[in-house]
Amino acid sequence: MKITFLTPHVNISGGVKIILGYADKLAKKGHSVTIICPQAGFVKRKVKRIPVIYPKRAVMNFLRYRPNWMRIAANIKYVPSYNERYIPNGDIIVATAWQTAFYVNEYASRKGRKFYLFQHYERLFADGCNDVDRGSYNLPLKKIVISSCLQQILKEDFSQDSTLIKNPIDHHIFYPTRNGYNKNKRICMLYHTLPLKAVPEGIKAFEMTKDTYPHVQLVMFGSRPKPEHISCEFHYRPTNEELREVFNSCDIFLCPSWREGFGLPSAEAMACKCAVVTTDNGGSRDYAIHEKTALVSPPQNPEALAENLGRLLSNEDMLERVAQNGYKHIKQFTWEKAVSKMEKVFLQELKKEWPKKNEDFDLNS
Repeated sequence: MKITFLTPHVNISGGVKIILGYADKLAKKGHSVTIICPQAGFVKRKVKRIPVIYPKRAVMNFLRYRPNWMRIAANIKYVPSYNERYIPNGDIIVATAWQTAFYVNEYASRKGRKFYLFQHYERLFADGCNDVDRGSYNLPLKKIVISSCLQQILKEDFSQDSTLIKNPIDHHIFYPTRNGYNKNKRICMLYHTLPLKAVPEGIKAFEMTKDTYPHVQLVMFGSRPKPEHISCEFHYRPTNEELREVFNSCDIFLCPSWREGFGLPSAEAMACKCAVVTTDNGGSRDYAIHEKTALVSPPQNPEALAENLGRLLSNEDMLERVAQNGYKHIKQFTWEKAVSKMEKVFLQELKKEWPKKNEDFDLNS
């Protein structure tokens, strides 16, 4: 199949990691996969001492630029915009956010059968995203969702059917390397500036915990520089391999988010045998089962987060049990299963449109 994914960028983020992951693994299965990425800006160079300005995207395409934080086998095409003339013809085209959904809906049929990889209830992100209620979620695109929570939202709020493919974890990258747990416990948390990530509430929960357990340490990571007012060990823009070692150096992963489409960092930390303390943010319900695979509390309640942190810090057996149960549970979330299901969904859709052309496809493979 010729498959095209539209991505907003190739910088570090959970949603982009999933987009690039599917593109990479479908390409490795023999499909022709192209990632479309808008790229603005210019690069200044001197040619024979004469200043020349190139569009940044032209340089990136010429150098076949790849992000350095993950490996990608698929082709990446940097374009001025999502305008149809920059989109290759193909069999399948996948929107990955509400903005791209409107473009995909308007493309000619030669661009491929139209899908929407639905990763978050996006109206929560910023002003202007309310447009999704009036348009993108009701577009006639085949919808694939990454969590049971998102599937429920689409069905109950928008009367839209969808295919559930739960986010996979790359267990070749995220796995336990630890020899045990630290005497002075290390609590890991994502740093992000979006209000719904609730970082101030997570820090408040940590500080409340530190009053009782003064030797606990805060470890943070993120794609944005650490603010001066936060005192912690900080890892800026870690690669996947570096992030694995961060998780393995920590004992507890803390997620204070109000809302998550899935909550990939929590699941990746779980795969490294971190005990997860999280809010009931929606997306985490597929893997964070209270008192079994995680300790779960209501959003916007740092006191409840601190209480659950204290339960693990005061009970080593509980910490190890929750971490072990989480590790066993998250092992079910594999790329092999997810890619196979996505490939089958694509092929089934092509069968509907061109049954004779695709009669040689084995949908059970």
